[in-house]
Amino acid sequence: MERHFGRGKVSAPIAGIVSTGLADVGQSLTAGTPIAEILDPTDIFVDWHIPNERLIDPKVGNEVSVLFGNRRIPGKIAQILPVSGVYAGTQQLLARDRPATQIARIRFNLGTSPPPLNTTVDVRMHYSNLSARVANVLIRVFGLY
Repeated sequence: MERHFGRGKVSAPIAGIVSTGLADVGQSLTAGTPIAEILDPTDIFVDWHIPNERLIDPKVGNEVSVLFGNRRIPGKIAQILPVSGVYAGTQQLLARDRPATQIARIRFNLGTSPPPLNTTVDVRMHYSNLSARVANVLIRVFGLY
């Protein structure tokens, strides 16, 4: 049996970072069920669950700030996705934990250092250019990069 299953070794034809959480140790799976997900470390983005309580609707191209610890990482909304489009084929439990009806996929600006994979971040979007300019001035004045 060990020889048939390769002594428990699993290999993939691509390189990347192995994600956790798809299958648990000792769990029985049917044929074709994924046991891991391999993430591309060159394609890092943030999925922002857009809150239902908002003044305006975010649009593709809007600039945002991704907050990770005390870092502010600039990015732009690249896509607006319905929740069902993101979680198609995954457990329904994930969709129930999120009160959002849409998800904005945020890509980082060139030359920025993104947060580590699978970390929790906050996203801030200014509702007008004036508020964005005032916020940027305050950030520079107080040294809050």
